Amino acid sequence: MTKEQQDLVLNNVKLVTYLVTKYYPNSDFDEYIGIGNYGLVKAAITFDPTKGYKFGTYAARVIQNQLGMSFNAETG
Repeated sequence: MTKEQQDLVLNNVKLVTYLVTKYYPNSDFDEYIGIGNYGLVKAAITFDPTKGYKFGTYAARVIQNQLGMSFNAETG
């Protein structure tokens, strides 16, 4: 990971907590935080600023997708 990617992750850790508490309030908090952090790192690595999106918008979508895939794997 580059320094810029590390900064993106460190500056957006609260986004993971916000999304987990908003969409999965009755689930295993620590497990979903870990999954959300994985999504945040994935977003930092794949983010392309030339496409015109803000990182927070892109990261929220990647984190939600990661959480959703995990939730569906557990319940399905």
